[in-house]
This record gives sequence, structure tokens and C-alpha cells, in this order.
Amino acid sequence: ELQARLLSAERERDQQAEQRRVEGHETQKQISEFERDVAELSSAMSTLRGQLEESARERGDLLDRETKLRLQLETQKTEHRSESAAHASQLDELRAQSVELAQQLAEMSTSRDRLRVQLEESDEHSAALASQAELAAKMAAQDAQQRAELRREMAEALTQAA
Repeated sequence: ELQARLLSAERERDQQAEQRRVEGHETQKQISEFERDVAELSSAMSTLRGQLEESARERGDLLDRETKLRLQLETQKTEHRSESAAHASQLDELRAQSVELAQQLAEMSTSRDRLRVQLEESDEHSAALASQAELAAKMAAQDAQQRAELRREMAEALTQAA
């Protein structure tokens, strides 16, 4: 009877050890998936940062171009106002250029507004990624705690089994 109980206890211990091994494998798999997710988030954040920097550069370029075009338009208007009536055909041509420049300015203004919206969306996305990274860090901490608890339980079980 004692031998039967010992065999039963040994089988139960083996089953528990197998279960712990399987749980440990699952935990390791989850950790690997989590680390892969964190790496993907990090890569996405890096890409977004690059896009934000590029958008900021483009916005700056557009603002510079708008300023130059405004100055160019004002300079042209001033120069051509002072010309004589003999240059009326040139004035008509410059007026047409002014209209074209005004259209370009309007397009640039629209483009600038679009970039501003993109920057706002990028900021929101960055905040969401930061929140996800924080959640991922919490999950990693919980996972580490669970792994430590599992190791402690396995050590206790091995101590008891010994």
C-alpha cells in the first residue's frame, strides 16, 4: 500500500512537473510574442518620428516659399506700378502672373493646412503608441512577476519532491 501511494505521488509529481514545463513553454512563447510586438511598436514609432520630421521640414519649406512668393509678388507690383503706360502689355502679363502666384499661394495654404492636420494626427498616433508602449511595459512587468512566481512554485515543488 505504501508503495502504491509512493507511485501515485510520483505520478502526480511528474504530471505537475509536465504541466509546469508546458506552462513555462507557453509563458516563454508569450514573452517572445510580446517582445516582438514591442520591437514592432518601436519601429513604428521611429518611422513616425521620421515622418513628423519630414512633415516639419516640408512645412518650413512651404512657409519659406510662401514668404518668397509674397515678397516676389509685392516687388513685382511695386516695380510695375512705376512703369509708364507704354508698358501696358507688360503690366497685363504681370497681372496674369500675379493671379497664378495667388493661385499657388492658395494651393500652398491648402497644402499647409493639410500638413497641419497630418501633424495633429501624427501627434495623436504618437500618443496612442506611447500608451501602447506603457501598456506593453505593464504587461511585461506582470509577465515577469508571473514567471518569478512560477519559478518559485517550481522550486518549492522540486524541494518538496526531493
